Amino acid sequence: MFKIDEKQISAMEDTARGSFHQRMLIHIAEFFPEHDATLDEEQKRALIDHGIERGRVYEIVSERDVCIYVDLMLALGPDFDESETYPWAYEILTDDDVRLPRLKMDRLHARAIKEIEQREAV
Repeated sequence: MFKIDEKQISAMEDTARGSFHQRMLIHIAEFFPEHDATLDEEQKRALIDHGIERGRVYEIVSERDVCIYVDLMLALGPDFDESETYPWAYEILTDDDVRLPRLKMDRLHARAIKEIEQREAV
């Protein structure tokens, strides 16, 4: 039987995080060119890490869901989940009636799009 020690687990996590960073940097460049142009790579990596950590608070851990979370940070602000401007975000993220993180993120994403469309219509 194989046994994986903490050092090996940590190395695998570091590799996965680095790979995710690379994909997210490409994603940000494609979908958020204004942020890509104004933030340097270190700032973008810090933002991605912040999204990973904030998402973890709400049990948002899948790559897809963390990507959406980071997208919302870019669209609404890095602490949108705690902002008085978007109280609905915290309500969705902490809704105990919705247990699946994917469903929470789908609802959060849909509500954010509605918010952005309303903001742009003004």
